[in-house]
Amino acid sequence: RGFSDSFASALWILDFQLSLARAGLAGINFHGGGKGHYSAIQDDTDDKKPVPTWIKAMPTYYGLLVFQETIANDARLLPVETKGTGNVKLWATRDIAGRLRVLVIHKDLSPPAEITLHTGQRGRARLKRLEAPALAVSEGLRWAGQTFDDTPDGRPVGALEIETPEIRDGRVTFRVAPTSAALITVE
Repeated sequence: RGFSDSFASALWILDFQLSLARAGLAGINFHGGGKGHYSAIQDDTDDKKPVPTWIKAMPTYYGLLVFQETIANDARLLPVETKGTGNVKLWATRDIAGRLRVLVIHKDLSPPAEITLHTGQRGRARLKRLEAPALAVSEGLRWAGQTFDDTPDGRPVGALEIETPEIRDGRVTFRVAPTSAALITVE
């Protein structure tokens, strides 16, 4: 409690899954369910009440969700070269349609990280952010502006926020807030 049910766990599980994929693992099973603070999805089922009256997406669920999008469409991990300092982790994938995705996980408490990607292309990219009000919270998380907090039907609520930074001279530059993640997609 206090980590496994916090936003910190979303960032950790996201990086952990990609580290395992890089090592060659083809699948991961996470234990969970019920009211366990480590569960990606909590509910109030028990022996006396087998049908839940509430279901809640926890921070680790957001990490699983972003991971799924990072590797979507049979994506393969790519090598990444970085320059700079700070506790910022970059992961890159390319899917079978040729989409490049770069996930940036900013683990420092401050300052924001400025990222410049050399894509070799022109046009616009799509940028989604995984953010929370603080590292230790279990509510208020947002993936591309949407949340599962207080969802009536299990679908994300809130306005979808996708930024479209311009790619100039084969480069795109954007900032990533401390203790957050961002996924940029280049078609």
